[in-house]
Amino acid sequence: MRLVGGDFNLLRDDVVPISEKFGFDAPHEYKTSQAKKPKYQIDWLLGKDVEFNNIEVSGILSSDHRALIANVRL
Repeated sequence: MRLVGGDFNLLRDDVVPISEKFGFDAPHEYKTSQAKKPKYQIDWLLGKDVEFNNIEVSGILSSDHRALIANVRL
C-alpha cells in the first residue's frame, strides 16, 4: 500500500493519467485553489491499495490553497 499527498501545483489532466499509469487512485472532484474562491484542484491525495473515505476540502484559509482532508482505510 502507498499513500502520497501534497501540493503538486498540477491540474487533473497532468496528475490523473500518470497516477493511473502507476496504479494509484487520484480522487479529482475537489477544488483547492485559489483559496478564497477555489476553481481548480492542484492539491492531491494519491493511493494504491487504500480506500479514501469522507474526502473534503478544508474551510480554513491558512495558505493560498485549501487542504484536502480524508479518512483512509488501509
